[in-house]
Amino acid sequence: MKIFISKNVRVILIQTLLLVLVSAAFYFWKGLPLVVIFAVLWVDKAVLSHLKIHGEFGIELFSIPVILSGIIYGPVFGFFFGFLIFSLVGGLIEMISWFISQPFEVGWPPVIPSPESFIIGLMGLTAGLLNDLPFTLIVLIAVVMRNILAPAWQRITTDEPIRMAYALNVVYNLALAFVAGDFLLGIVTRGF
Repeated sequence: MKIFISKNVRVILIQTLLLVLVSAAFYFWKGLPLVVIFAVLWVDKAVLSHLKIHGEFGIELFSIPVILSGIIYGPVFGFFFGFLIFSLVGGLIEMISWFISQPFEVGWPPVIPSPESFIIGLMGLTAGLLNDLPFTLIVLIAVVMRNILAPAWQRITTDEPIRMAYALNVVYNLALAFVAGDFLLGIVTRGF
């Protein structure tokens, strides 16, 4: 008897295995908070990416993990996480999807940090420097900064019009910080 598993299910299973392996490695390096941060990142890269709503509606979950990494581990690690680790893990997750499912236009080599990765790293750095402020205010400042720099970079390098998704992203992240911020911050600072 042969069991049929669809390509999308295989992709998510392999991406989940990658998350578990990466989380285990980082657990021994930095502890439980980073496992929670990677879990939120996995939901963004593995689940939301299959829904195909990222670019058009500004819905993403990578800002909050990058901001949390800066708050918990400091500005240098926040930058390092946003610039390098986020690019590597996110790129590997996207490559798994690309190899198993169907090719898609990535725009930039998946595991190599891009100028956008630098901007994401600045978001983690900013969060680390502002860690004494309320979480929602940190999210507002970091996300507004990213959503000003990212379209500016996009405008300099491409002819694409600046999408409304950037403004929607600020609203989305603020709502997420307001609704789930205390819960997520509590998990990464105090544990389950």
